[in-house]
Amino acid sequence: MELKAKIEYLEGILKHGIKHYKIYYCLAASYIKNNDYKSAKINIDNALKLIDNSNDVELFNLPIELIAINTIKISNVFQLAGYIYSNFSEKEAMEYYIRFQHQLQLEYINEKKEHYPQDRFILYSFRNYSVYSLADLINNTITFVEPSKMNDPIDTIAIEWSKQDNLSQVSKHKQQIPIYSKSYNYYRIRSFTANKTFSNCDKKVFGDTLMWSHYANSHTGYCVKYNLSRDFVFNNNSSLNKTRVLLPIKYSKEYKHINSKKIKFQNAFITKAKVWEKEREVRLLSYNPTTHESFAQEKLDSNSWISEIAFGCNCSQENINSICNILKNDHKISFVKIELDKENIFKLIPKKI
Repeated sequence: MELKAKIEYLEGILKHGIKHYKIYYCLAASYIKNNDYKSAKINIDNALKLIDNSNDVELFNLPIELIAINTIKISNVFQLAGYIYSNFSEKEAMEYYIRFQHQLQLEYINEKKEHYPQDRFILYSFRNYSVYSLADLINNTITFVEPSKMNDPIDTIAIEWSKQDNLSQVSKHKQQIPIYSKSYNYYRIRSFTANKTFSNCDKKVFGDTLMWSHYANSHTGYCVKYNLSRDFVFNNNSSLNKTRVLLPIKYSKEYKHINSKKIKFQNAFITKAKVWEKEREVRLLSYNPTTHESFAQEKLDSNSWISEIAFGCNCSQENINSICNILKNDHKISFVKIELDKENIFKLIPKKI
């Protein structure tokens, strides 16, 4: 269907009383192709007003040329609104791009919630003994870190893809790039080790020599076993456009899409190089536009707790005593010390303290 005919047809649908956000979205996108941003703005505003009051049943009788309209998601509307408003108001454009990022995570939660029906998630975190890691124990928090601070420079493909330099090469719409790129600045990550279900204890974790060596300062640190609630790992605060989702990592030998015009949210945040595969990483991805800190603490909810702490085989007694003293009033926590198995010197075994 030619552009002019498509616009006339869509406007005809509206005249016949079908008021649906997807129709207005398509009109806004069509007017952009005509470089008519005023008309595009009018239609995207109408789409935004109808997001919560549209029924897809009304779209069943569309012609085959418009069948793709059914694949439009709410996140698409916010993204297009950000692009359109970048021609009128940087502040409002940023607000819509933030809502776009927030909505992406909500759509992911809705897609994946049936895959993880359990109420509790068991995750493990290897830590170096430091004032920063102790702060989480003292404050009952988990600290999320800016992706650029991770130990892998391509730890999060989405962040690398969203940099202004890269977007300038893949997009011809230059005015929206600085704003769109900035909307990615509010992602923070916390990495854990876990089995595929996240629902069972994994005795192999405490015996993982590589994890102790790499992330617990050559076995001088400790490993925290978290028992987290469903509400904590799949969290949504719509009033602040703040979300948190659980992402199992997939490992790949190559990733060729850094110069693509678009990038899929799921693939971009869960794909890492295959060399990291032995870590069995699962991450909590937080989107929080209320903070600019590189390291952001988030409080555990009342249904989440630490259930066990394992001290590395080289952890000093002084540091063990310090952590046990910090958590002495928390009776849910058990403590173990990792020791070398004298029957198999390459094996690590936990022993209760």
